[in-house]
Amino acid sequence: MCMVLIGCNFNATRTNLKSDRDRAIVVSDKLFDCLEHDNHECADRLFSKNFFESTPADSLHVIYGMSKEVLGDFKVRVLEEWKTTVVSGTNPVSEFLLVYNVEYTKHPAQIILGMTEENNEVKIQGYRILSEAFDK
Repeated sequence: MCMVLIGCNFNATRTNLKSDRDRAIVVSDKLFDCLEHDNHECADRLFSKNFFESTPADSLHVIYGMSKEVLGDFKVRVLEEWKTTVVSGTNPVSEFLLVYNVEYTKHPAQIILGMTEENNEVKIQGYRILSEAFDK
């Protein structure tokens, strides 16, 4: 008796579609809105479970507060760069990267959001805020 097992993976990849970018922008718009209103719990719901495995919510709240104290209130943000990769099929994965230049009342900053799809929802997996004001 002879048995042969063969595994097949069928995947299709698409990159940098505006419709995928727009799905991520919906999440980033919600994040900025939550933070503008100091609603940390609202913002927390936008983050992936994996994010909170390495960064406790309390630590994230400290970052929110420190950022507002040092940078000031939001004035305007501009999407400077974006990238998306969506793989559908046997091994699906969706990744989104948005880079914003943000003006605050005290200092400018750059916010980098890495996102992934989790249970059919786009969730923030990485949050980075860069500003020379933090170096002072």
